[in-house]
Amino acid sequence: MSEDLETLLRSGLAQVAEAAPDYDDPGLADAAIAGAGRIRRRRRVGAAAGGTGLLVLGAAAFVWQPWTAPVSPDEGVIAGDTSTSQAQTEFDLEFAVLDTTGGYEVLTEDDERLAIGEELPENVYGMTDSYLVETADAATVYAGDGSVSDPYAMSYDAYVKVNTGGGEFAIVTPTTDFTSEEYRLADVLVEGGEAPRTFTTSFDITLTDWSDSTAVFTAELWSSTAGETSSAFMFNDSLDLGLETVAQAGFQSVVLTDQSDPNYVCVADLDPEAGTSSDKESCGYADDQELQAGLVDAADDPDSPELMAQAVGRASNSFDGDTLMNTDAAYEAADAEGFYEYEGQWSDPKGRWQIAGNPGDASWKLLDLEGEEPVITELAIPSGAVLPVLDYA
Repeated sequence: MSEDLETLLRSGLAQVAEAAPDYDDPGLADAAIAGAGRIRRRRRVGAAAGGTGLLVLGAAAFVWQPWTAPVSPDEGVIAGDTSTSQAQTEFDLEFAVLDTTGGYEVLTEDDERLAIGEELPENVYGMTDSYLVETADAATVYAGDGSVSDPYAMSYDAYVKVNTGGGEFAIVTPTTDFTSEEYRLADVLVEGGEAPRTFTTSFDITLTDWSDSTAVFTAELWSSTAGETSSAFMFNDSLDLGLETVAQAGFQSVVLTDQSDPNYVCVADLDPEAGTSSDKESCGYADDQELQAGLVDAADDPDSPELMAQAVGRASNSFDGDTLMNTDAAYEAADAEGFYEYEGQWSDPKGRWQIAGNPGDASWKLLDLEGEEPVITELAIPSGAVLPVLDYA
């Protein structure tokens, strides 16, 4: 990290220090700097293009969040339009919080606490009967029974993906020249889980979801197909996408959704025993029954069209991996409150809420997307709140 960037971060920490509760933690500034250098996981494209400013702000927001609420449990929470208990009840919202000993915990929707280590979390994901905690250099599974997995090491620019249902996660590591990415898929079982599956694909495609049978990627298809329905396209062969490595990882089929029109998709039939992909891909629209039937045959899985439909639905309401408002009213409500100007922003994977806040804020902004009209309120923060848990389970 450059000296200028380090100086900027240390200066920023100093500016808010007077307003913060007393912390006997000389390593906090260093944690901010380390986090800024490794926050690459929020936007892969930003890392490739060198979009450092946005990523650094995100890192600073994560580090400064413990100062947005009292640390002592005796001090309670800061008053807001939406209480912590309301958020826990209405949204099943859970929080990563700093405990009184300097470690971190998950405060569950039932007000129970689960220790998640001593290192500052960059993200916490709600998984099946467990939590996946992402720190600066590792991802670790913390089960509800208190058992803990061995850490999954992460390099400087690796990032995490989680599949629908929260049963598996992927650690994705781009090559130094950003021409390809290695995916390491693991389940959330602390004991008795299967060995991680790995594959390497072109940087031109990005994994968005997967099941046992089918992997869904996003890709730029329209410039080549112009929306044509055909079984004559040869993306994997001509663009060297690496789909054969996905077959070697045990998948039966691949769905490619178009970046500009997610409803337009291409399906590849994989042969996991031979470790090969079909010579050609079948392309069309996700709601086409013939294409869906072809996917079922390729995947040998009647649920594969539903996985495709869910991926298409999410992609229709997202940009660069961040969920956007699904109605004009929601966007206008958020924009009127300056929601998008906050440095820390988190989106519920299930589309129920968005949360935003700045370093030193007394509370977070909560955008409620579940009602007929979007509503923004002040969210009371639990003592020592760091960030909301992203619930995939």
